[in-house]
Amino acid sequence: MLNLYHDTVVMKAKKTKIILAAILVTAVAALLVTCPGRKAHRVAIIDAIGNAIVAKANLNLLGDAAKSFKDANYAFYNTAVDPRLKVMGYGLFSIGYILEEPEEPQKKIYWKKISFGIFGHVFIKDKENELIVPSVTAVVDEYIRKNDYYSAYTYLETQIDEKRLYSNDQVIKYEDTIISSFEDYLKTNVDKFMTGNDYEGAIAFLDSQKSVSTLLGTDSWNQLSQNVGVKYVLSKAEGYVKDNDIASALAEITNYKETNGISENAELDTYAQKVSNEYVKMILERVTPLEEKEEYLKALTILSNAQNVVNAPE
Repeated sequence: MLNLYHDTVVMKAKKTKIILAAILVTAVAALLVTCPGRKAHRVAIIDAIGNAIVAKANLNLLGDAAKSFKDANYAFYNTAVDPRLKVMGYGLFSIGYILEEPEEPQKKIYWKKISFGIFGHVFIKDKENELIVPSVTAVVDEYIRKNDYYSAYTYLETQIDEKRLYSNDQVIKYEDTIISSFEDYLKTNVDKFMTGNDYEGAIAFLDSQKSVSTLLGTDSWNQLSQNVGVKYVLSKAEGYVKDNDIASALAEITNYKETNGISENAELDTYAQKVSNEYVKMILERVTPLEEKEEYLKALTILSNAQNVVNAPE
């Protein structure tokens, strides 16, 4: 009787183990089969972005209206998310990562966890800075990559307004990123022309960018343009000096200053003064022998002409 009881207990224990093992195997199999892949993470993230934007902008869209809004913007969100998404599968579950670029240039880019997938479901960290902002800045970065700074800036301003991102520091700082990138783009290209002494090319390049000069601000744009203009005028003046045409050299500088409303410019004024001094020295070397020969009329004529050239008092 005792043995029969013992056998019954053993059999029940074995059955329990078998059932538990079967349940475990079934659960593991279910996890393996239903583990979300990259597409599931991408769709879930894009859907979360749409939901976040609808909520953030207080659009009050329900049912089909909300779905239509998200569907209409799906391609746009996909463009922002897809190239920056990486999903790692671990058999039973999967984790989605978004490529992040830190604000500080010295720091490296990194992959940031954004989603967790298990049992056919993907769970998202639904936060403004992890969903809405990256979707906006990714498009801005693409415009910057194409050197289309005006589109980058106007797009960002539109998104700040539509998505109510007025208080988001990360987005607001991106305005400075666009402007500094535009300034670097201008200076880099201008320097290339200037290094090759192609001043006309530098001026033509700046003229081609004049329509977006408002991004840089009037003062900064005028300063950059003036730097190029001054170098160009000096190169022309130097050419006249080499041909001993001092009058044309000084006139070139004077005309440029008057045309551009410049009262003082250290670089131009210093060069003009140097040329004038050298010219006066040369004139005096011609006049001195005439005075010694008492040919005063000739001497006065030369001095008068020289005064007209340098526009200086006797």
